[in-house]
Amino acid sequence: MTDRPVLRVDQDIGLLSNIRMGVEVAVGLAYLSNRRLAFPNKRMPGAPVSSITGARRGRPATVRDLFDLPIEMVDPLEWDDAALSAIEEFDIGAIGDTVIVVDDVDPCDPMLREFANGRTRMMVPPSSDADVLYLRGDWLSFYSYCFFATGHQRRALWAFIQGVRPRRPYAALGARIARDLSGRFNAVHFRRSDLSIGLRAYAGVSG
Repeated sequence: MTDRPVLRVDQDIGLLSNIRMGVEVAVGLAYLSNRRLAFPNKRMPGAPVSSITGARRGRPATVRDLFDLPIEMVDPLEWDDAALSAIEEFDIGAIGDTVIVVDDVDPCDPMLREFANGRTRMMVPPSSDADVLYLRGDWLSFYSYCFFATGHQRRALWAFIQGVRPRRPYAALGARIARDLSGRFNAVHFRRSDLSIGLRAYAGVSG
């Protein structure tokens, strides 16, 4: 390990979109806590139903295969081999039910209450003297819904998180697919458990 401390997070169990959302939140937390970021070296699962047969699917990708990340990452081999003498763990639960308060504001601040949208769980970006800070939880959330920040702090945080981008070959493939689709179009996919089996219906999700 280098002298710079580490933020260790788990990977969302979902597919690509869910995983990217969790990565963006984790990148934001690593930036705010001035830590390197460590993910488990897990392969992304395939789609439940795919037209590509197993023999043609190739090697499943990891987060680092698919995305350019703006934060310094811990190499998986370094993580596996390191003698980690100081690990502090926190279970943060469901990040989508939590507001991460970046600004120094009163909990009763009207802007914060409006942003919280009924959420009552508040946390500040993690601070610890431990070499490795391990945050356990469910990482599915939009970063813009998760972090309460204003002014320069918000602009700087958003710009950093937006450095999470698909690697060039995948961005090029997406552009090629879009060009091949006929006509001009805009699309919104507003999904409320329509393709999920065995999961709770998200009846409590507000607009």
